[in-house]
Amino acid sequence: MTINTVALYAALAAAAAGLGPIISRVQGPEDRFVGFANALAAGMMLGLAYPLIRDGFDSETVQATMGAAVAVVALFLVHVWFNLDGGDSLPPIRALVGASIHSAPEGLALGVAAAVDERFGVVVALTLALHNVGEGIALSSYLVRRERRLGAVAAAALSNLPQFAMAVGGFALATAQPALRPALLGAAAGSLVYLSLADLLPGGYRGSGRTAISIVVIAATSMVAFAEAMR
Repeated sequence: MTINTVALYAALAAAAAGLGPIISRVQGPEDRFVGFANALAAGMMLGLAYPLIRDGFDSETVQATMGAAVAVVALFLVHVWFNLDGGDSLPPIRALVGASIHSAPEGLALGVAAAVDERFGVVVALTLALHNVGEGIALSSYLVRRERRLGAVAAAALSNLPQFAMAVGGFALATAQPALRPALLGAAAGSLVYLSLADLLPGGYRGSGRTAISIVVIAATSMVAFAEAMR
């Protein structure tokens, strides 16, 4: 896979977030549909995290573990620094900042996966595109009440610019420095697990209850695992 192809996949996946505000008519962060959208996004991230950390462990266990640990600590500190754990009362601007920060490690996952295996990169890109629709729905619950829907569409898509940049940068780095791939795979996997457990799932539980959210997460994770097994 070339870097131009990675850039195209990353751009299309990022743009998919704009579909969220178009197809949703959520009334706010507490809307039950937002909980399901968060659960869908979390399940897909957990489904991607497994093959990423598996490939990292297969290459170099210590590096992959250290990469995952550093990523989790860094994301925790970023969440504390930007105060992104405000739940349903999060102001729109901080919701946008949070979405942008969350998209960066997702882009890293795409870039590194594409460097490791072309078909793995395609699976990650398709998964991120669907995942971004779910995140776009969740993000629209903070924006549509204050912005025109067209503005929410643009904001949802543009919030994934870090995803695009990290996909291209991660691919370039993993291609130029193959020795770093285990650490990068670990960092991507650790980030996806942290964001799912610390951010997306708690939001889903608040809106839709644990049982329904668990079913959606299991279904989404299984779907990604099946797609990854077929590559």
